[in-house]
Amino acid sequence: LNPQRMRSNLDLSGGMISAEAVMLELGKTIGRQHAHDVVYEAAQAAASQNISFPDRLAADYRVTVHLRRSAIDALLDPASHIGLSTRIAHEQVEVARRFASEIHAHLSGRG
Repeated sequence: LNPQRMRSNLDLSGGMISAEAVMLELGKTIGRQHAHDVVYEAAQAAASQNISFPDRLAADYRVTVHLRRSAIDALLDPASHIGLSTRIAHEQVEVARRFASEIHAHLSGRG
């Protein structure tokens, strides 16, 4: 795994990969469907006008009346969406190691 390459791949979307986070946060104040429409329009405009998605969101009063630019940027940052994945991955590695050890012990006649 190459974390830098993974981040680079995520950045190719220009933040659009995390659009749902903006929609959900915006939906708390303007309603989910309206937030969906606003974010969808921003994504379409960003793509068709070749402007950045965060800039397009930040230029939309329907967004900025509820979210500051710093909040938009934070919501669009893929790193803010990894949650507990690192801890869960480490826990699962330990589960796999224990399981492999049990299998090894069983196959070698010690279990």
